[in-house]
Amino acid sequence: MRKVIFDIETDGLIDSVTKIHCLSFCVLDGTNRIRTIYAYDEMRRFFTAGFTYIGHNIACYDLLVAEKILGVSPEVSIEDTLYISQYIFPSRRSYSLESFGQNYGVEKVQIDDWNNLTQEDYRIRCETDVAINLHLYNHIINKINFLYDNNEQDVKKIIGYLSLKAFFASRQVKHNVYIDRNGIVNIIARLGAEREQKVQTLKASMPKVAKYVTRHKPKVMRKADGSVSKIGQTWIELCEANGLPASNEEPITVVSSYADPNPLSILQIKDWLTSLGWKPATIKYLRDKQTNETTTVPQVYKEDKSLCDSVLLLAEKDPSIYQLEGLGILNHRIEQLEGLLKYSSESGYLCQELFAITPTFRFRHGKVVNLPSVDKAYGKDIRGLFKAPSGHRVVGCDIKALEDQCKLHYIAPIDPEYVKEISKPGYDPHLALAVSAGFLTPEQAEQHKKGEADYSKQRKLGKICNFSSQYSVGQATLARNTGLTEKQAKMLLDAYWERNWAIKKFSSECDRKNFIDNSSENKYPESWVRSPLTGFWMHLRNEKDIFSVVTQSAGVWIFDNFVANCIASGINIPYQSHDEIMFYCKEDSEEETKNILRKCIDRVNQKLKLNVVIDIDIKIADDYAGVH
Repeated sequence: MRKVIFDIETDGLIDSVTKIHCLSFCVLDGTNRIRTIYAYDEMRRFFTAGFTYIGHNIACYDLLVAEKILGVSPEVSIEDTLYISQYIFPSRRSYSLESFGQNYGVEKVQIDDWNNLTQEDYRIRCETDVAINLHLYNHIINKINFLYDNNEQDVKKIIGYLSLKAFFASRQVKHNVYIDRNGIVNIIARLGAEREQKVQTLKASMPKVAKYVTRHKPKVMRKADGSVSKIGQTWIELCEANGLPASNEEPITVVSSYADPNPLSILQIKDWLTSLGWKPATIKYLRDKQTNETTTVPQVYKEDKSLCDSVLLLAEKDPSIYQLEGLGILNHRIEQLEGLLKYSSESGYLCQELFAITPTFRFRHGKVVNLPSVDKAYGKDIRGLFKAPSGHRVVGCDIKALEDQCKLHYIAPIDPEYVKEISKPGYDPHLALAVSAGFLTPEQAEQHKKGEADYSKQRKLGKICNFSSQYSVGQATLARNTGLTEKQAKMLLDAYWERNWAIKKFSSECDRKNFIDNSSENKYPESWVRSPLTGFWMHLRNEKDIFSVVTQSAGVWIFDNFVANCIASGINIPYQSHDEIMFYCKEDSEEETKNILRKCIDRVNQKLKLNVVIDIDIKIADDYAGVH
């Protein structure tokens, strides 16, 4: 099949576009000749010519515009250089055509008026974009061929998979979630009132904020008769007040006024807490991925947005400290709700926006992201805003314990007895680790399971260690995250790796590649690891991440196969997140919908033939809160 790189210039974004000014293209026949067409009939023939169509973000824009304006629905083979470049050039800061053009020495033409310029203006911009994309595509293909040892079948498979991801993203643009806009407004008002009450109480307790100005020595210090002038005298008094001689020539910074405090400023909050004698105990460590340098940031809130214990200790000195509890959550929720209101249409529809992929092929979400779960503050309120359109119900479907299942798939051939043990009904991996590390006895673990005693604290230690150890956490970091001593953290880690030795063995046997990409903008050494399940190479930031990268990507591959089967079965999916999908079914088709989903996951199991059986959980309700 012949390939063609193309681009279009229009008069607006996907929601507002009414006109295609021109379409420029270059057939990849070795001539690099770029042509431009203007007539809609020619464009229709172009999209039905049977090419493999190549372009930058064509899945979520160009092809959808062609469908909207030209009335063509091309079920065509595509290669979207936006998603492919994100995969093959993982260290770039920008994936815009403009940024690539700067690398290739081709300057993108800037245009601000999309309605009133000449066809020639739009043609020049359009052909320049095709020229940049031609450079980019050749760059992509050269690196992918190198990475996959010029294996044509492997190259075709990875580009096909990335094209599938682009197809999923385009489906999100066409099929949107429905949200209750009036409900958003009401919740913002309610949460805003709660926040304002906290803010006013805190304002009364927090110190006013000093505003500073810089005073300079007057150019004329004395009058004509030699006596000190009024402004000269003011300067002398200012110097004396600051312990400086009257002869001082340097500027002096002084307080000019005091402003009301802002309880929404985390810096002012920290200054206030420090004035009360705050001794931070919870520290966030931020590592620069390029320099590997670490900076420390004292934390007021825990990850769940509750106040750190070190802050709560100050409540005896000033009870208004309790007003900080929940303020961070309120700020986050209000900001999130305002975003949902901003991006949704007047009719209540909202595109989730899957705009990028990570090195493990997960989608990055744009407009609907990190919704709080129903057991978190205001989570039920926010998820309850996502409702079913009239005559429909909300369907929620997630793959059960997806990442754990991927872990078991990989280690089952290496340590089958351990896999058999942890697969028993009622097995609790977090309690088991706490027992192995000596934090609980087997009898205490059983008492906790039966509800006869509460050892949640010890179980939580096991849970933190189980999850973070898959990412090769060190004992110092684990100690910080759990509040344990490093000696105690080492006990947990030793117990974990004694039980999970198969992870290290598996990781050591994964295929690796290390090289310097001299064609890239940074020319840093790159490390890649190959998935035994898919055969895909994935960028690796650190050798200790091998198992987590391979496991996460396996989960994405399983999930994507499930999504593809759902779409092929006629399901339109407006929302997906890691291991779950949400869509709508008619009120009288609930059982039929469940049967379709079960058949879809059965086909995934039959195709992939994993060492474990993948299962799903299906819930149907009136809103998203009811299915989660």
